[in-house]
Amino acid sequence: MIPESRVKGLQPDDSARFVFPDGTVVESDTFRGIVRLGDLEPVTAEITALGTEFIVGIRILSRYEVILDHGRRVIVSP
Repeated sequence: MIPESRVKGLQPDDSARFVFPDGTVVESDTFRGIVRLGDLEPVTAEITALGTEFIVGIRILSRYEVILDHGRRVIVSP
């Protein structure tokens, strides 16, 4: 997900329904785009504009090895 302010004026490609852990259901616009994580090869993805923070979903993360090093750093490799 990306902040809604980043997509103002763009036409969405689709919409999606999200169900959050607390049971809240939200409908949001989606866009086709490219995700780049550091120096790793870019991948195409469905991008959702919802909220104010950048969030990487499991469909992107499942392409990589992700190591969470005791709250000090995140290591992402192909």
